[in-house]
Amino acid sequence: MRGKSTDQGKVDDRAFPIRLLLDITHTGCSPGFFSFMRDEIKPVMGVYHTPRFRTAERQIIAVYFRQVRDLNRFVQRFPDMKLADGVADPRYTSQAMEHARWREKMGVDPGYVTLGQLDEAERGDDDMCNRYRLKDMPAEVADLFRAKIPAETNAGPGEVHPGEMGLVVADDQVRSMTWGFPYAPVSKATGKKLALKPVNNAREDKLDSYLWRPSFERRRCLIPVSAFAEAEGAKGKMTRTWVSLPDQQTFAVAGIWNESDEWGAVYSMVMVDSSGAASAEVHDRMPVILHREDWSMWTRGTPGQARDLCKAYDGEMIIDRTDEPWTKPKPDSAPLLDLE
Repeated sequence: MRGKSTDQGKVDDRAFPIRLLLDITHTGCSPGFFSFMRDEIKPVMGVYHTPRFRTAERQIIAVYFRQVRDLNRFVQRFPDMKLADGVADPRYTSQAMEHARWREKMGVDPGYVTLGQLDEAERGDDDMCNRYRLKDMPAEVADLFRAKIPAETNAGPGEVHPGEMGLVVADDQVRSMTWGFPYAPVSKATGKKLALKPVNNAREDKLDSYLWRPSFERRRCLIPVSAFAEAEGAKGKMTRTWVSLPDQQTFAVAGIWNESDEWGAVYSMVMVDSSGAASAEVHDRMPVILHREDWSMWTRGTPGQARDLCKAYDGEMIIDRTDEPWTKPKPDSAPLLDLE
């Protein structure tokens, strides 16, 4: 069988940039695989798949997606399908098994990882930077970043939590977006989808993953922040430690954004190892804080140039340890009912 020409291969890569290699040696394709592709994804040109091919020991099928939302639907529908790696054919590559620590963390066989396990490993850490605050009004943000405000915004000064609206500078405009990409976990007990939860942090060492790569390559943004919080203390007694900059009331954190079916426009912070930064005493990871001269490079530069900016902040920082409980009810929220 003749392979695709180089030019056609590049066209296909641009049209369907998200790829999976699935190991179906012992299990075959999961029940409903082909009907799901035919009836739910393919009608909107969301995916195509290649014929099965074999290595010396395994049988592989390659699946290509146009959009992350289609891939998310696939992962949620077939969490037990195995993701292949080490395929002999040089035309195919897998990004899934490049990081050995994923396998160690998930406790899986080094020969494969299931889509459900990969999905869990990709979502990032839940315990870092889940609070931040902004002191500026939208007009002040627009003036600071020399951006336009295209419409009224329902976000403004105050504390922002995952799943809430925050201000973002994207495409030279100040916009309201939801903090966190929507993710629907699947119950390990029942196999049913659980309530959507926001994935609000993207680790820089996972930006090549299927969850973040399209947004990192094409939709980078600036997140105006006055201070971000980390939790310190014993479990159940954690308090808020706020980190800010002494010379800037509002600074820019590197972000990525996307348009979601569930929540509209959403954004996530990019996180990096904090080694060498003043905040390393608080947490081993931190948001990527951009120097003013790097704002344009983050939003307009190549992915490689943007990746070079993903490093710990090298300037002075203010560490403010408070007695504020890490988790506390909002002033306008009703008491929670204990239903158990």
